[in-house]
Amino acid sequence: MRILHLIYDDIENPWCGGGGAVRAYEINRRLAQRHNITVITGNYPGAEDEVVEGVRYVRIGSGKDYLFSRVTYSLQMHRVLSRMEYDLVVEDFSPFSPCFACLHTERPVVTLIHTYLGLRALRKYPLRGLLAIFFERLNLRLSTFIITVSPWLERRIHGKTQAKGLIRCICNGVDEKWFNIRNCAEDNYILYIGRIDFYTKGMDTLLKAFTLLSREVPGITLRIVGKGKRRDLKKAHRLVDTLNLHERVEFIGPVYDFERKAALYAKSQFVCIPSRTEGWPIVAIEAAAAGKAILGSRIPGLLDAVINGETGMLVPSDDPKDFCQAMHSLLQDGKRRKQLGANGRRWAARFRWDSVAKEQEAFYELALQLEDRR
Repeated sequence: MRILHLIYDDIENPWCGGGGAVRAYEINRRLAQRHNITVITGNYPGAEDEVVEGVRYVRIGSGKDYLFSRVTYSLQMHRVLSRMEYDLVVEDFSPFSPCFACLHTERPVVTLIHTYLGLRALRKYPLRGLLAIFFERLNLRLSTFIITVSPWLERRIHGKTQAKGLIRCICNGVDEKWFNIRNCAEDNYILYIGRIDFYTKGMDTLLKAFTLLSREVPGITLRIVGKGKRRDLKKAHRLVDTLNLHERVEFIGPVYDFERKAALYAKSQFVCIPSRTEGWPIVAIEAAAAGKAILGSRIPGLLDAVINGETGMLVPSDDPKDFCQAMHSLLQDGKRRKQLGANGRRWAARFRWDSVAKEQEAFYELALQLEDRR
């Protein structure tokens, strides 16, 4: 099968590098053992066309400016689709750089949807959000074959699309190596791994909650692992200074080395996911596979990825006091943390990338079969 995968993001993209890019990388490198895979990504500083683990990567658009990169990526997609040969198109949909591949090709298109913004888009992007809402709704009306990454998302978009009976939930996964992380003595820190983002990821909630916690628990620190846009990084550092947390909060930056990231997980007390919106965060399954308890927001997406009371604790989103109380509770109960982590490791075993890749491959084949019958 010749598969053309369209996704603006890439794991090396300094502006993004999110969970969608990780999923595309993990799935495609496995399918490349049996299929011909070409991935079209947006351009970014330092990007080059290349072949990685049997997958061909082609960068399009401008790589000089983030917004212009997204716009030029979308505008050039028609030319790409008209010139390349393929049997199936996979579009990782983003309302901020939509391709609407189904309008430019007669081959079947599988649309992969990681989240549904709805009116929330206006809260984060008052102007661009209007376009995002329009593009999101248009995409659902045009899509025929859809993969979602969580059960809530599958339920959310049912009835908004013509893909009747052809919507499949295939959750994000985790690599086998995360299950091999050994339990070790915990250091006195709480861990956050993810994009440094305020509205979506709840960085403000985390820092405000930790401020309250630091007054009650001497010596506890917070380690923040990840990257973010320049304005979010500056805002995070300013908030840390304002809250007088500069001696208790450490910004580590992105960590790509597995051994170092594994050690951060293993030695942490627990992992925080204070997001306001999520699809199916990969960090939740990584942390569970690593045997770590999770403290997160009680929101769609996390309610699927974290079993409240079994693999972690979920509290109301956007509430620093409740988040602080849950932090304090987990810090005081090492036995409970250990049990949540053990349960999480068993839960995460259901979502290995090898199994996810096979399920996604089967959906591709189904889409081809159904398209041929039309």
